[in-house]
Amino acid sequence: MAIDPYAIVITDADGRLTPDIGCMQCGYNLKTLPLDGVCPECGLAVGRSVQGDLLRFALPEWVDKLVLGTYWLLAAPALALLGGCVLYGFIIAFVVSQQSSSSSPPPAAQWTTSTPFFATVALFGIFTGAVTLYGWWLLTTPEPSRALAEKPRNPRVVLRWTVVTLFGVQLLDVAAHWLLPDWRFIVNVLSFPVAIAQLTAMGYFTAGLARRIPHPSMQQQCLIVMWLFLVGTVVAGAVQVVAAIFGLTVPATATPSGVNASVGSWVATVITFVAGGLPVIVAGIWALVLLIRFMLHFRAAAKAARDTWANQEPAMEAW
Repeated sequence: MAIDPYAIVITDADGRLTPDIGCMQCGYNLKTLPLDGVCPECGLAVGRSVQGDLLRFALPEWVDKLVLGTYWLLAAPALALLGGCVLYGFIIAFVVSQQSSSSSPPPAAQWTTSTPFFATVALFGIFTGAVTLYGWWLLTTPEPSRALAEKPRNPRVVLRWTVVTLFGVQLLDVAAHWLLPDWRFIVNVLSFPVAIAQLTAMGYFTAGLARRIPHPSMQQQCLIVMWLFLVGTVVAGAVQVVAAIFGLTVPATATPSGVNASVGSWVATVITFVAGGLPVIVAGIWALVLLIRFMLHFRAAAKAARDTWANQEPAMEAW
């Protein structure tokens, strides 16, 4: 029988717990123990585990990991911005060096696909991906009291392993660029359902954390951001597949010979930007704001949790 760590507290005539409640610290089933007793496994007061699932009542060490996870996730966009600045400098240096030579500068398509340029993009991409992976790994750290009640496909577990999988796909894509260029499209197609699963799990997982702050507005916003990401990702992915089937160019550009892209390529490009790109841009900015708010709320919850646990006796009013 699954142990519900946050079941409604019900005691029998002798004051012993009747539902299955997991110990907040070790997950031990506290059923039949008195409210004023202690967990036989770790010695934690039983009353600590029946105060509800708000973050301010959780293990301070676990809430601290949530705070640290948001720090790492906030560092990822900063690294991406730094990478963009470095690439911009690389482009300027490359163009200047070409202009100083006797030959005319090559078209953008040539220097953006050069080995130094791609290697720089790949390096910053992998580094940023590793920081993001570690941030989500911390943020999805299992809570001891919930470990026995979790289902294998709950949002936390799905999010944790889809993040790991997509980072592996990122490494494969970089390797395929040099070793098996024709396989890059296949790798990206296979990663598409994993990305959809990740975005869905991310929405429900963060909404669950917002509920435990508690903050109903943030909980709702997490789900809205999830749907914006899903719509944008699905539309952009579908357009790319259709474009590959019909030989369209997305984004639409002029060919090296000066021939303009077809009408179909321009239509596909507009659809990708309006229905795919804009929702993702809005969701990305919104998600960054939510992440900052989560960080502030987690810090407050961690402090409240430490203050609560500093008292050796559990709060009676929570019973």
